[in-house]
Amino acid sequence: MKKIHYIYIVALLCMMMSIPASATTYDIYPTNSTNTVLNIMSNQAQPGDTLYFHAGTYDSSMMGTSHLNIENITWKGEGADVVTLDTTMELKSEGVVLDGFNIVSSSVGFYVGKDGPVPNCTVRNCVLNGMSSATNIGSSSSDCSNFIFENNTLSNTSGSAGLNIYSSSCKIINNTFIHNSNSNSPLYVRDTATFPTISGNTLKDNAAKYALTIKSVTGCTVADNIFQNNTGKAIRIWKVEAKNNTITGNNIFSNGGSIYFYDAGEGNQIFLNNFVNNTGGITYKNTLPSIIYWNSTKPMEYSYNGTKYTAYMGNFWDTAYTGSDTNANGIGEKPYTVSSLGTDYVDYAPLITGIENYSVIGEVPDSTVLSFDPGNTSVIEEKERQIQIMADSFPRGISKYNLTVNINNPDAVEIRGITYPSWASDTENSSLPGTSVYLKACENETAVQKGAKNVVLATLTVYGKEFGASANLSIEVEELKDDSNDTIETTNETCKLKVTMKTLPVLDSSLEELSEGDFYTSSPQDLDGDGLYEDLNGNGEFMFADIVTYFHDMNWIEENLQKQYFDFNGNQNIDYDDVRTMFKEI
Repeated sequence: MKKIHYIYIVALLCMMMSIPASATTYDIYPTNSTNTVLNIMSNQAQPGDTLYFHAGTYDSSMMGTSHLNIENITWKGEGADVVTLDTTMELKSEGVVLDGFNIVSSSVGFYVGKDGPVPNCTVRNCVLNGMSSATNIGSSSSDCSNFIFENNTLSNTSGSAGLNIYSSSCKIINNTFIHNSNSNSPLYVRDTATFPTISGNTLKDNAAKYALTIKSVTGCTVADNIFQNNTGKAIRIWKVEAKNNTITGNNIFSNGGSIYFYDAGEGNQIFLNNFVNNTGGITYKNTLPSIIYWNSTKPMEYSYNGTKYTAYMGNFWDTAYTGSDTNANGIGEKPYTVSSLGTDYVDYAPLITGIENYSVIGEVPDSTVLSFDPGNTSVIEEKERQIQIMADSFPRGISKYNLTVNINNPDAVEIRGITYPSWASDTENSSLPGTSVYLKACENETAVQKGAKNVVLATLTVYGKEFGASANLSIEVEELKDDSNDTIETTNETCKLKVTMKTLPVLDSSLEELSEGDFYTSSPQDLDGDGLYEDLNGNGEFMFADIVTYFHDMNWIEENLQKQYFDFNGNQNIDYDDVRTMFKEI
């Protein structure tokens, strides 16, 4: 009775989980594949089964229109060197695995999620050769999440892209992309493919415009890849949604360019890479993001020449970096300016030699990061804005602080006000306005608990003084104590402030009085970089509304702004001819 009862329970559990009690492997041979594959897929195969393809070539006349439409089924080839699929496959069910084939379809190698989301599929140990159209993993409206593309070779593809990835949380690992001539990229990660991992791949000898494109994607990790001898640029980061991506541990050498920012988003972090012998360097088009991190944002623990160190770590810039390393820790003392992007883009911890000479242990734990929110930002000339001093975490709480905020260019901005959070007591600060201001506070009992995150220490009111000037805000820690009155170790980040142009009146500027609400909230912008500020209302577009604004505000512009920025016809005057010139350009 007990044995029968036990068998019944096992059978019941298998039924409930929709998994057969034991998986079956079906042997497939090219001599009988027409009936075998179709019959097995239609009448016999169950989730969890495997179809094992023996050596030979399987084309569309033998296979029919075969789709992998059973969940968790595996198509396993004897090996990509001996098993060829000369047909286009479509992965239509969750958990499908395609493993060990040479795929030579003349157009598309395979589809995933053509008709809707298909999560958790895997393609591995395959060779895809000669495709004329992109192999799509999902689409902008069909996120095939957790897709794995591993240990494959993609070669001799043409068309716009080789592999189009729309899959969120996908893993593109240990593949080779070689001899592809796509008009865009052999590897194209885009749109809905948030938080992908691109690791351990080799992209070499491609004649594509870019070896890798990251378009409108956030949270992408590009790590430990090789970009070598590509005719075009190694990596393109495109669109404002392409933000907070991490590029680290890569060897980028002998390409037509290394990294190309095309209207890219903020907060991309690029460190611990080798940039060697890339003819095009690091370049950009249109709007360059104000925040790019060219070194680690936290100190790293690492070993160099047999000795352990802790420091921020940047990139190796080949012979372009000429600084010294007097303390022999492998980090140059002189910051490296990424010259093609301008003086605002700096690697503060450039590596003296290639990344292969550093053994990185990881980020240093238990360090509180003090920063400004927003980080690198702007303030309008003759206007105020608020910036918070933030602590990312207090693992052991906080009892008090004594900080100094310094501004390195007093002609650009000044601090005009300080407010404290509700938890702060016994507050004190320097007289204002000022450009080097101390501020003190104690915690009000236990308002900030141990482990608290994203804690506001104070809010600064800063004032923009001179258009075009910029300044760095930095933090010095005189004292910072936890709940046990022990010193809290910190990492202090800076904030770069740019002073943008005064905003223009929204209403007719001939009115006798204009109040604060009568002005646009954003500064004019020079959208095409020609030195003329055609976007007068600061909304990021050149439109007819800007011409109307110019018409109403000509006198105000001449009296309050530098007219060379608005002299569109070049006659050294602000007049109606400028309006006509703008109208022609729009």
